[in-house]
Amino acid sequence: MEDYMLFAVGLTKIHHVGPVLGRQLIHYCGTPEEVFNTSARQLLKIPGVGNNIVNEIRARKVLEIAEQELKVCEEKKIKVHYFKSPDYPSRLSVLPDSPIVLYQDGHLDWEDRFILSVVGTRKPSPHGIEALGKILDGLKPFNPIIVSGLAFGIDAAAHLFCLKNGLRTVGVIAHGLGSIYPADHRELADKISKQGAILSEYPWSVRAEKEFFPMRNRIIAGLSDGVLVVETAERGGSMITAQLANDYHKEVMALPGRISDKWSSGCLKMIKNQEASLVSASQDIVRILQWEESQEKQMIIPFLEPQEIFLLDLYADAHPISLEYLFIHAQLSIGSLTQLLLNMEFKGLIKELPGKRYLKLI
Repeated sequence: MEDYMLFAVGLTKIHHVGPVLGRQLIHYCGTPEEVFNTSARQLLKIPGVGNNIVNEIRARKVLEIAEQELKVCEEKKIKVHYFKSPDYPSRLSVLPDSPIVLYQDGHLDWEDRFILSVVGTRKPSPHGIEALGKILDGLKPFNPIIVSGLAFGIDAAAHLFCLKNGLRTVGVIAHGLGSIYPADHRELADKISKQGAILSEYPWSVRAEKEFFPMRNRIIAGLSDGVLVVETAERGGSMITAQLANDYHKEVMALPGRISDKWSSGCLKMIKNQEASLVSASQDIVRILQWEESQEKQMIIPFLEPQEIFLLDLYADAHPISLEYLFIHAQLSIGSLTQLLLNMEFKGLIKELPGKRYLKLI
């Protein structure tokens, strides 16, 4: 394991420090290690950081826990990805709330050109299972990676189709890799790890909690270029995943069903409200995701907000621009500007240099 990984994992162990605040700490301090070396006075200047968080950072006890966690990962041959490292999925790393650290059991190339997430009800109809199978069968020429959540129903059907048809698949779980929920899917998870990967943001021994599942859904939404919703009611995890995908500017696609079917009401609602594209065949997905345009890997260009475009347009050449210059021209408060620059750095648009100067990367 790299030396910085100890501090990155340690940062995730601090109470009330989630992905967003964790990124802010790293941004202000420079590296995960520097977070633990920064003075209490300087840490308290970071928005969202209070005395309890500072005391926990300065005590450094979380590093002992992190060290044990990394030993377990080494013993179990679990890969640990830091969000700024090259092996972290780039589609996910550009999102502002993606995990600081990911734990992975299995082998995959996360920069694959074709990645699709599939979600749906835990109680699918025979029609839903059949339709999903036909769609995935039509996508086989592209050899896509299929991402889902290892739950009963549509998730399991997507994983099983991939295993039977030689496609790579990813199960994103809402607990540590040391256990599998539901327990009935232990054998399924083991097969997935050999033909793809099991992925989690939680350490090895963490058990599933109710609130972890909605958080897990952001990873399912963020890993791919599009999310296919097969069957869902108007409320539930699949609708949360679809909303997250829309927030991340991913393509959301839904399979229509019978208007009298409870498990199609969510899909029909999204299609009606133009929150999802209607798909009835694999070719619809190929067209929407533009898979036929190129069979080669392409650079992932993140969605640009108007303010981000404005700042990038301030660069007349390849020379870095100072924070003061950006502040004068952006007409934003220093807090808003700093947050905007932080988000742009996460997306790989700019890079902060010593002296609060920013280099354009695209």
